Amino acid sequence: RDLHSFPTRRSSDLKNFFTTAVKKYPENATFWSYLAITHYQLKNQTEALIAAEKAKSLMPNSSTELLYNRIKNKEPLKLQK
Repeated sequence: RDLHSFPTRRSSDLKNFFTTAVKKYPENATFWSYLAITHYQLKNQTEALIAAEKAKSLMPNSSTELLYNRIKNKEPLKLQK
């Protein structure tokens, strides 16, 4: 599976993929961000917030801060292609 197919995969498949990815590459903030997005899409607020916080700690920037705050405040995620 590749990341380019991310938008077309089922969220449950993505959760499994990114959970495995962060176990294999725990310092990869991008994988943590995608895991946060996937959990959020599955309505797993707590897990999404944990993953977003990890992404933010690994790669502190405006994107990870925005992701974290949107999840924390239960706001919609507007993903750009």
